[in-house]
Amino acid sequence: SLGLVGSEMCIRDRPEDQQAAYLAYVKERPAVVMGDGPRHIYVLYDPNCPVCHEYYDQVKLKVNQGQLTAHWIPTVVFPDRRSSITASAQLLSLVEAGHPDKATEMLSYSMESDGYLQILDDNYSDEQHGHALEHIVRGAATMTMARPETPLIIYETESGALAMRTGIPTMGYEQEIRVQDQTEVSSR
Repeated sequence: SLGLVGSEMCIRDRPEDQQAAYLAYVKERPAVVMGDGPRHIYVLYDPNCPVCHEYYDQVKLKVNQGQLTAHWIPTVVFPDRRSSITASAQLLSLVEAGHPDKATEMLSYSMESDGYLQILDDNYSDEQHGHALEHIVRGAATMTMARPETPLIIYETESGALAMRTGIPTMGYEQEIRVQDQTEVSSR
């Protein structure tokens, strides 16, 4: 139902409207994109999260098989680990600079190579990467609005509903993710 607030119309707090707005907000976050499959997932993750690394290995297989497109949105759940912030900032800096292939390569190294996060931390510069900190804060806020756990996997179901999972999802969840046609994908 609609109501008037001041001179503007607003949507009352219907759950489906809130969910649609949240999903749209998640989709707007800068992300490192892996793959070009018909099903899209949005993964809020911390570069230092061991469960995120394990989930990355599983998603990589689905991406390589052409089943999924994964949008990795770096955030921070380990603020005491500087490399959570510095690695996230460097990844998002590459995305913002229009270097998606380099961002995907950096994501791969950061998830698969021991010691790579330290290398990123050593090469961090506020001057070069500090502008991305706002996106990291927004990513953390986006995650906290739902569940402050990583990985937080967000997607739209075949029925159009918002779905969220944390940790390593049970096998077969990919089948409930809505298949997007090419016009939806190219309009972003």
